[in-house]
Amino acid sequence: MKKFCFALLFGLLLLLSVSAKSTVIYRNDFSQADLSDFFQYGNFVVEDGKLRNYAGRGPSAYVTYTLPAAYAGKNYQVDVDMMNSGVMGGILIGGDGEDLAPSPSYFFGYTCTLSGKTNHPCIAYFNRDGGWGGTFAPGTPVMPEGLLHLMVRIEDGVMTFRVSDAETGEQYYGVRYEIGVHTSDIYNRFTDTVGLRRYYDADGYFDNFTVTVLEDDALPAMTAS
Repeated sequence: MKKFCFALLFGLLLLLSVSAKSTVIYRNDFSQADLSDFFQYGNFVVEDGKLRNYAGRGPSAYVTYTLPAAYAGKNYQVDVDMMNSGVMGGILIGGDGEDLAPSPSYFFGYTCTLSGKTNHPCIAYFNRDGGWGGTFAPGTPVMPEGLLHLMVRIEDGVMTFRVSDAETGEQYYGVRYEIGVHTSDIYNRFTDTVGLRRYYDADGYFDNFTVTVLEDDALPAMTAS
């Protein structure tokens, strides 16, 4: 019995040692009004523990957060809860490529979002001039209004976008996209800048914004002991 327990314990330790390591490097539940961690474009404000945006410059507003230099280039995951009120909104993921201007007028990269017209999930991108480039990887299901959980994972050049019920965890939509395979895509890599974007609407909001760094799996060093 003792030998069995030892073998079981050893197996459990080995299993834990090869599992992926994840580290939450930033979490904001918007319980504080301070938004100094973000670069802001447009009128975002914290009210009642929620991140909301109101009418201002352009049709939409966004905030961005850049991973600290110690985590540059690593795989990561962005999570947020979003109250869906039928207005376009979602997670921003930075993109970079050749011959892109160093100071974009808007945002370079992608937005994993809900479409404001049909309320279905999709991935969209911004063009070289910082304007709207177009959408691809559209989802067929129409998202219900209410509190949704959006997750975007960047892992080895692949983007995974999922939308689920924030309370039950039921997944409504999921898609994987490998950078560079779309004919109109101008980006060569994902960057360490992430964020949130939303068309102006007083009824919707963001909450529980989290950035997690994902470490590679690693086998333990085995010794005779």
